[in-house]
Amino acid sequence: MALDNHCMEPYRVFVQWQRGKPHEYAQTVTAADDEMALMLAKRNIDLRSDPLDIWVTPESEITEMSKDETALTPSTDRTYREVSGYSAQPTDGST
Repeated sequence: MALDNHCMEPYRVFVQWQRGKPHEYAQTVTAADDEMALMLAKRNIDLRSDPLDIWVTPESEITEMSKDETALTPSTDRTYREVSGYSAQPTDGST
């Protein structure tokens, strides 16, 4: 039974190689459903090494931040470093 190419969709594969480390993008597979995507990912990844965990997700379910967004731009406001906003406490223990 041949699969209809209209039912196939790309899935992104993420792999965790070591405990405590983040999952990393590994590859994209084209599959008809989640189970097929996981099976293809396991086949392709297992040939190279022994991962701890494999995640697959439809590419259509991933939302990426645009390169123009400033959400990850570091703030230049460093007023929290200034001592002027803090009240002074006596060092001798009296209040």
